[in-house]
Amino acid sequence: MGGSGTVDVFALTRRLGHRVGLAAWGGPGSAQGADFDRLVAGFDALDGAEAFVHPDAMAHVAASGKAAERAALAEIASVVGDALARPRTAGEHPLFTQLAAKWEGESPEIGRRGVACDVALVHIASMSNLFAALAWALLDLVEHPAERDRVRAGDQARAEQCALESTRLAQRSIMSRYVLKPVELDTGDVTYTIAPGTTIATLLPLTNTGAAPGLATWEPDRWNGWRLADGNRLPVPELVTAFGHGRHTCPAQPFALAAMTAVVTRLLTTYEICLLGEAPRPERAQIGGVARADGPCLITYALR
Repeated sequence: MGGSGTVDVFALTRRLGHRVGLAAWGGPGSAQGADFDRLVAGFDALDGAEAFVHPDAMAHVAASGKAAERAALAEIASVVGDALARPRTAGEHPLFTQLAAKWEGESPEIGRRGVACDVALVHIASMSNLFAALAWALLDLVEHPAERDRVRAGDQARAEQCALESTRLAQRSIMSRYVLKPVELDTGDVTYTIAPGTTIATLLPLTNTGAAPGLATWEPDRWNGWRLADGNRLPVPELVTAFGHGRHTCPAQPFALAAMTAVVTRLLTTYEICLLGEAPRPERAQIGGVARADGPCLITYALR
């Protein structure tokens, strides 16, 4: 990043997300240099989140026979295959080594392909929403200087509360809810009676901000650990969520929160960051995941 500059915050956090993930499980050399740039291009083309961020684009993907996606996967397989051939000392790249061990005993060609596809699956699953959540967390802290200063001072528990709150407000996921007793749904023109046994799809941006008074504002004190501090005031706790509940909790939550708190702490302790113009709004067409911005969102940064 150098000493100063101007950058789109979502582009910055996307690249940071790729680097954090590939450093964790991409193998030797995957998180730096030309190989990193090749992997970034491949994973950006293979972004499964496009299906819910820009659902209108899926017709082109189908019509092309997924040509761009297949080419991207082949490029990823080539880079990861090269990483697999590089020597690894004991204790280095433990996650990559664990993935590689699953394919020991297979032919070199099958092993290379298998490890590459496993790395791709882990990376796509983990990165699909992390970069966007990270961008909102950074923006929220920039807009709340008192909380930013607490994070700068090393308050990791507070950084995690802030990350959870930013993720809650940025949620655009659809959640399935099973009807246990008759429910009346008044749309203004018609009132529908929903029978037990029906599954209703609800949007988290509506329940996360409207299930109780005050939920529309950003407030890190809302969280006690990974749970809402006042969750018992809701009709049911599941009405408000950042990463899900119970067995439906996102398995990447520990990694995502660790990555988000580490990255925002490092950025804010290293740089003074300012937002240029107004804060972005969520992409209106999105029907899942964590909100993307509806346009460019520029920040300036300079070494403190």
